[in-house]
Amino acid sequence: MNIIQHHPWRLFNDLQRDDDRLLTAQLGSSGADSRSDWVPAVDIKETDDGFEFRADVPGVHQQDLAITLDDGVLNIEGSREDTQEVETAGFKRLERMRGKFLRRFRLPETASHEGLNADYNNGVLTICVPKQEKKHAHRIEITCN
Repeated sequence: MNIIQHHPWRLFNDLQRDDDRLLTAQLGSSGADSRSDWVPAVDIKETDDGFEFRADVPGVHQQDLAITLDDGVLNIEGSREDTQEVETAGFKRLERMRGKFLRRFRLPETASHEGLNADYNNGVLTICVPKQEKKHAHRIEITCN
């Protein structure tokens, strides 16, 4: 007998990874249309009350962040600019990414579109999306004419 492990978020994670891969490929092939210069890491956790998104965006000012919800898709976008002057002479090594970013997440049907809140602390953006009450199917009585 084979034991099959159930991973409820596996399909969601696979779809998100494929979406990120497709988005990265599209952005890499056309520099003029690119909307993201870098991609911040985002952790997603489901709780009893909702969904929690944590994005690592160090160096991004709160006023440079925008969170929108459009047709069931959570958009997190912003920009990080380097305030240091670029050296014109000599070699300089820059490893921290800068510029604009955009992350999109399709919310499950159980997510409520009301009551979202966001908190920004020490370079971590936390977005809490509450769950809505489960809608139960109701029985429809059939009448005879």
